[in-house]
Amino acid sequence: MIKILKNGRVLILILAVIFSITAIYFNGISTSLDLEGGTLVTLELERAVTADVMQDTVTRLELRLNRLGISDVNVRPWGDSNIMVEVSGTSAEKEASVIKILQEQGVYEARIDGVVAVRGSDIVRVDAPEIVQSRYQPVTEWKVPFTITREAGQNFANVAKGKGGYPVDMFLDRPANSVIVMNNSIYSSLTVSPLDFNISGLDAEVTIPQIVDPFPIEKRVGNDIKLLAYTNKADIPNLLKSYVGTKERVIILADENEIGRDIFNQIRDMGFKTERETRAENEGDYAYFTRVVGLMSSPRLSEDLATGEASATPAYVITGTSETPPEAAKETSSLKIILQSGALPVATNIAGKSFISPTLGSEFIRQVLIAGLAALLAVAAIVFIRYRKIYIALPILLISFSEVIIILGVASVIHWTIDLAAMAGIIAAIGTGVDHQIVITDESIMEKGGEKRKRKSIKKRVEHAFFIIFTSAFTTIGAMAPLAYLSLGMLRGFAVTTIIGLLIGITITRPAYGNIAKIILKNQ
Repeated sequence: MIKILKNGRVLILILAVIFSITAIYFNGISTSLDLEGGTLVTLELERAVTADVMQDTVTRLELRLNRLGISDVNVRPWGDSNIMVEVSGTSAEKEASVIKILQEQGVYEARIDGVVAVRGSDIVRVDAPEIVQSRYQPVTEWKVPFTITREAGQNFANVAKGKGGYPVDMFLDRPANSVIVMNNSIYSSLTVSPLDFNISGLDAEVTIPQIVDPFPIEKRVGNDIKLLAYTNKADIPNLLKSYVGTKERVIILADENEIGRDIFNQIRDMGFKTERETRAENEGDYAYFTRVVGLMSSPRLSEDLATGEASATPAYVITGTSETPPEAAKETSSLKIILQSGALPVATNIAGKSFISPTLGSEFIRQVLIAGLAALLAVAAIVFIRYRKIYIALPILLISFSEVIIILGVASVIHWTIDLAAMAGIIAAIGTGVDHQIVITDESIMEKGGEKRKRKSIKKRVEHAFFIIFTSAFTTIGAMAPLAYLSLGMLRGFAVTTIIGLLIGITITRPAYGNIAKIILKNQ
């Protein structure tokens, strides 16, 4: 036993097991939706796409979610027009963060007087956000600095020339080529300056006269967006007739009790995509509208930027406010992620959301553990029947068990999510491992009539066994590699886990068992 423990390969195996247990203890193991429970979100693409566009969309979504710090989310394509996003766990905060990211397409634009000055594709660097808690303001101010290309800087200078004091409207996911329908009250509120306010006293209320906005929002949102006001909701279909064939989408600013189902059906029958945006609690008209059109902030253009001369290092800032510093941190983090990852190559919308109970996941885990224990007992029985020697059967079982621990340890370190497919991969890898150990044992013990035939030295026979093992392992890895690369849904989890198991086997566990076999059989 002491000679075995001093062997270099065995020591590597022991250290790998200790490292894996430590990693699992501190990092935990990310389990999938079907094991832990959680939410399944179905994203529908606006059209069927090629495999390259689908992979680009999936990659950008994964990038956003990973940068948000959410690792136990699985994004996978489903056909050519849907993406499945699995959110493990039951944290409402995590689910809300994921849904918010998925709802945003990431199309950034900065417009001056309705003309595009900067696009998201022009951004080359996004710096760390700045959050300022003012002692005199009830809100928290924040800034997200970014740098654009020199060519984009020249375009900004050309658009900004002579427009000092104009608002620079920062849009995220502006609803291009659409008609926004609202009642006359909301429309009227957009024609006055948002800086107007009321002063309330104890006995009377003094109202500051409304001032016509010198920079009307209707022009600032761009010529491809039309604002349509109505007095009677029954008039909406008639008002939209002139936009049939020229606008793709109709967005109606209305509460549920304001617009009936019949109106929506009529609008859809005209060929429009329809959306209804309800007002949030305590949300004013201007805030309501700017949220719908994706207007994040509108800082005024300083005179030094309106000269028409481009800066050598064109850097700009998106500004905004949040109610609290934690909310400001979340808002700026999300914005930075979107600006860094760029726009999605195709528009998406959330087509459905379903919840899977963690109780079901617990039942899956219980059944898998029972199946795993039964498999180990079956392997132990078969190995013992085959060799009739406990000193051979016991190391095979211990090596197989250590292989499971190391695979889970690697999964913990790389934050690989364990799902049912991954568990199948682990079982396949362990089954292959037992086969390989039996090959090593059979090559080491050549029996006939109960007597060993030592045709070659044990070392030579083990080397021959390893030639067979390496050939078999690399053949399997070659077969699994396309499945892992192509990201074919759950097959990817099976393929990746199988490959990890095989690599661990041929680098750590098989060599360790080979040395154990040499030491044991030399002493028998």
